[in-house]
Parts: sequence; structure tokens; C-alpha cells
Amino acid sequence: MTVDRFIETRQAAWDRLEALVRKADRGRVWRLSEPELAELDRLYHRTAADLARARAAYPDLVPYLNRLVSGAHHVIYQPPSQGMRGVWRFYRDEAPRVVLRTWPFWSVAVGLLAAGFAVAFAVGGSDPQALRAFVPDFFEEVVERVEAGRAGPDVVREQAPYLTSAVLTNNLRVAMLAFGGGILFGGLTAYVLVLNGLMLGAVSAVFHQYGLAFPFWSAILAHGFLELTAIVLAGGAGLVIGWALVAPGMHTRKDALVVRSREGGRLLAVTVPLFVAAAVIEGFLSFFPGDNATKLAVGVLSEAVFVIYVLRGRVPPAARPAG
Repeated sequence: MTVDRFIETRQAAWDRLEALVRKADRGRVWRLSEPELAELDRLYHRTAADLARARAAYPDLVPYLNRLVSGAHHVIYQPPSQGMRGVWRFYRDEAPRVVLRTWPFWSVAVGLLAAGFAVAFAVGGSDPQALRAFVPDFFEEVVERVEAGRAGPDVVREQAPYLTSAVLTNNLRVAMLAFGGGILFGGLTAYVLVLNGLMLGAVSAVFHQYGLAFPFWSAILAHGFLELTAIVLAGGAGLVIGWALVAPGMHTRKDALVVRSREGGRLLAVTVPLFVAAAVIEGFLSFFPGDNATKLAVGVLSEAVFVIYVLRGRVPPAARPAG
């Protein structure tokens, strides 16, 4: 093969590799999507093979290909040094796109959580005692007071100091289990999501039966919209990992797990500010005196802000106003 023919057949791949390296330069690997990361890895190995061939047959191409392969190697194997600026750029630009890209996975997580909730709520209508198996320990005292008829609309608020800590701890544990459960082909993730839905359905059914549904939901959903969103996103992150093992595609399961774990990790990172915001709302509003309608409004508004933030991911960063 002549050098001109060699260049003609390889130039498109070299140009694409150079574009990906430029996009991820200066520690900005987070700007690459999961398909782009896989493409970068594939083009790097292909160009490295071209470099070896050029050394033997086309020495004039060696400096160019060596620079290209070295740049790709640096992006792939060198740990990025982003600092707080990189974190800010991730949440500003990449995080919304991660949520949009992974919608099939967190949508399944929503379905699993909703299925557990629906089953527990339906069972509670016909056999209230059957719910006790799913009521979390930290709600046990509250539920007992409701069932004993010693509770008014402020029953949840009276338990505020204990419930605030217990609910947040439980939901963080659920999120971590939902994410980590992906390594078991997503099975543990699915189980955790359904179980959490069962617990929420069981507790809400008890309050509904005793006419305390509105006080309960106003306290829970003030922070619960964001907290439940964080849980289903963590579940979606776990399912991303699980799907890599179930359907690795053209990769080995090991390689697919490495690539998709990056995407799952990005999605999990989106849950961090959600949990922080939910904790602030929970600590200062959810279980304390206040108008129930106001609490619900805060929950709806906070979720609306997050949805708008995610929809920003539909607009390429270059097309947004500077700032």
C-alpha cells in the first residue's frame, strides 16, 4: 500500500481521535459521553497499530501519529486533575446530559419503586395488619400512635428530631445499596427499589386509613420529591452497571463494566446535591410547624427546578450564553 493510500484509508479515524482528545484535553474527560469514551479507546488502539506500521513502512508519518497516540494515551491513562473548577463544569454542563442519556435505566427504577408502593398500598386497604412487615423501624412508634388513636395531624411533626435523622440515613443507605447492587447483574438494585417502595406504601397506607394522609404527604414530599428522585437516579446508576453485565455488546463483560461504571458513577454523582438540598428542606421545614400546603408547594417547586436544570442538557454547552 502506498503512503497516499494508507493516509486516505486512515485519515478519517485519525481526525476523529484528534477531535476526541481535544475535547477531553486538560483533564476534561468528564466532557466525553459513554459512547465517546468507548470510541476513544477503540480509535486509540487502532491508531497505535497504525503507528507501528508507519515505523516500518512510512517513517514520514511517525511524528504525526506519535503525537496523536501520545495525546490519546494521556487522556485515557492519566488521572485528570480538575479541582473545584472541574466539579463546577460537571454539574453545569455534563450532569444534565447524563440524566437525559440514562433515562431508560432510571425510568425502570421509577417503575420498580412505584410497583412496590402500589402493592403495599393495595394490600393495606384489605389487610392493614399485613403492612406491619414493611413498616420501617424508625416509623414504628409513629404508626403505633396512629393505630392507637392517640395521634392528631401533628403526629409526624412531634417526632421531628428523630425522624429527620432516621429518614435521611435510611434513604442514603437505600441509594448506596441500589447503586452497588448493580454488580449483581442489577438484581439487588431491583430488590432494594421494590422493597423501598413497599415500605413507603405501607407507611402511607396507615396514615391514609386514619385520615392523616395530607399531613403525612405534606411533611414527606416537602423534601421527598428530591429525595425520591435521588433514589431512583441511584437505582438507575446501578441498573447501568447491571446492564453492562447482562448485555455487554461487542465488549467483554470486564471492559463493558469499566466503561459503563463511569457512566453509572456520573449518574450517582448527580444525586449528591439532591440529597443535600433534601436534607436542608427536611431539617428546617418538613417535620416542623408550618402550613401543609406551603410544604407541598416547596416540594413541587424544588422538583420543578431540578427538571428545568436537567432539560438544559438538551442544549449543547456551546449554544448557551456565556457564564
